[in-house]
Amino acid sequence: VTIAVYSFFLFSVLGEQFLDPAQNLPNNIIDLYVPVFSLLQFFFYIGWLKVAESLINPFGEDDHDFEFVALIKRHLEMSYLLADSSPQEQPTMVQEAYWDSTLQAQTEQAELCTVAFQLANRFIQPEEV
Repeated sequence: VTIAVYSFFLFSVLGEQFLDPAQNLPNNIIDLYVPVFSLLQFFFYIGWLKVAESLINPFGEDDHDFEFVALIKRHLEMSYLLADSSPQEQPTMVQEAYWDSTLQAQTEQAELCTVAFQLANRFIQPEEV
């Protein structure tokens, strides 16, 4: 990608020259002017290229990169703490304020499901009279 950006700039500098062959100027080989828009385009492309190069390796050795080893150590330690079960650390079950209301809501929902199931069966397989 780096070679492509630099070669694009080289070819755009050569390609954007204004050579008028109708004037028949002597030594009409290279037009010497500063291609402002090509330079601006080149600076943007080089800036994007540098950002892309830094994004390729975000866990590098620079000061502004992530500390990869410390991050892995922390995640490994936390995963061991989460996976390690010890019987002394079992939480006690505490009855909260909505304990009875959730039980009541579950029984009401179960009753509604059975009624809906009975109605659905009645329409699918009608009773013979």
